[in-house]
Amino acid sequence: MRKGEQYLMERDRRILHFVNRYRAVTADMLAVRIFDRQPANVNVARVIRKLVDRRLLRKVSYGGQQYYLVLTRRGAREIGAAARTPRPLTEQSLPVVLAIAWYCVRSGEDRMMAREFRERYPERWRPEFQCSSYYVFRSEDLWKLGMLLVDRGGTARRIKGKIRRIVMQRESISEYMSLINARMFRVTVLTGVQTQQDRIRRQLGCGWYRGVEVTTELIPELGELLTID
Repeated sequence: MRKGEQYLMERDRRILHFVNRYRAVTADMLAVRIFDRQPANVNVARVIRKLVDRRLLRKVSYGGQQYYLVLTRRGAREIGAAARTPRPLTEQSLPVVLAIAWYCVRSGEDRMMAREFRERYPERWRPEFQCSSYYVFRSEDLWKLGMLLVDRGGTARRIKGKIRRIVMQRESISEYMSLINARMFRVTVLTGVQTQQDRIRRQLGCGWYRGVEVTTELIPELGELLTID
């Protein structure tokens, strides 16, 4: 430890790993996942300030007074992750990143990073697929594979079209078909507005598409992000 460098608590490392997994997180997410599930916990602000001051995390402002946190190169080195400057998030990518993080925070599940998915399921990895939005969940005493799809305000018919493409791309791959035939593959649509969730549910009908379970989850913060000027 260099002179003047402070010791990192295990909780601090958990925070850095959490930010690394989701690319961007908010203070409220940390309060729920890392602290005592109380968004008003004063410890959250204090710990964030410490990690930002030590240049392990960086604050990025959006939507006026709001901000999210990203990992710095120094923070990445601290936890053994690739020390590279994160790609800036855009108006298109930020809602997707934060919606996925909020879903995982509330469900208790974790999205797999692309590297993790490739290492864990090499037979299901394809370079043309988006492999950073998968998660594993337990249902009926079985571990199943889920995929997160974020609705950015398109029509319900368009969402159904995206689900159709996801399924059809995988129907030619035996490793996915074994999951589909066993009803062990799920697509979860994240949407930000209740009325849109209702439209998507009506469009999808029974909740299954060609053997794939399709569910919807309401993420209110997503609706707020999509209305920021």
